[in-house]
Amino acid sequence: MPKFAEPIKLHDRLNPLLWRGQELRPEVRRALMKIADAFYRWLDVAAKPRDILLMGSQVNYTYTKYSDLDLHLVFDYREIDCEDSVEELFTAKRKLWKQEHNIDIYGIPVELYVEDLGSEPQSSIYSLAKRQWLRPPERSKVDYNRGETARLVAVWTRVIDHAVAAKNLALCLKIKNLIKKYRKLGLAQQGEFGVANLVFKSLRNSGAIGRLMNTITDIQDQKLSLE
Repeated sequence: MPKFAEPIKLHDRLNPLLWRGQELRPEVRRALMKIADAFYRWLDVAAKPRDILLMGSQVNYTYTKYSDLDLHLVFDYREIDCEDSVEELFTAKRKLWKQEHNIDIYGIPVELYVEDLGSEPQSSIYSLAKRQWLRPPERSKVDYNRGETARLVAVWTRVIDHAVAAKNLALCLKIKNLIKKYRKLGLAQQGEFGVANLVFKSLRNSGAIGRLMNTITDIQDQKLSLE
């Protein structure tokens, strides 16, 4: 059985690569604003972002060596002129951006997101645009059910490895969607440190989700190829 990948690690300070105390390093802010501007131009929408936010483990005391930088552009979706679903439009564009770009800050990958004005994130939030914390981090001991988390990680890992070994595209896609729904529901009901989100983080940190996604891509590419 693969070693359990800890989903979180509690630190005494924010990541010093990014922060001086609770102040974002100036060069980090400048780089992130450039990335946000490039992403906004690439999105090619008339509406202006209402805010540019940092979220996730790298704005908290629970980052690990696997944690990325979650950079969110906030729009008022009512201002977006789109015949179809605005959320689906941005999801598709974000996926394309991710395929075409590999950007990091001091070795920390930067993940781009788009969200609607009025969304209620579960954790710390730093506004790059306003240069201030909207919800500052709190360093407190994180108690989570490690045994139950490890058990569920082992179950999901077996399911993923079975689908990967079988090279079954339909099964891999089904598992991908189930994990997505499982995490989304868990975040809504239990928050950032609920079992579902921690299971997801552990699966990501162990490489299980990466194996699943790579298998999906490989099978799809093979189906499109002519040999």
